[in-house]
Amino acid sequence: MIISHPFMTDSLEHEVDREDALNRCVATLHLLSDLFATAGNGDGILNTHSARMGMFFQLQSMADVLAAISRQDLPISFTVGDEELVLLDQIAERWGCTREDAAHRVIREELKRRINPSETTKASP
Repeated sequence: MIISHPFMTDSLEHEVDREDALNRCVATLHLLSDLFATAGNGDGILNTHSARMGMFFQLQSMADVLAAISRQDLPISFTVGDEELVLLDQIAERWGCTREDAAHRVIREELKRRINPSETTKASP
């Protein structure tokens, strides 16, 4: 049996999925704020253990969603020309990996080199 998370109906891989999860959290927070704002003197709000546990699970679920989204490695996409693709293919062949893996590695190594220019980096195979 698969039980869907009420705030995450899909994975968080795509921006639209993350946006949907955030919008569900926002809607729930608006619901909860309306609950407290329209109750007058507060009678009847969270006055039972069951109601407090329900509120705890709602807030915990939102916190879990927000934590999961904040830990995501967000994808970056950009267009490269034919010349760059040929170079990436050559590097991938030399390193024995896919074009995508070669691109990731080249980017990581270049970022590290630019952050620490005084450090010499080990030559790639």
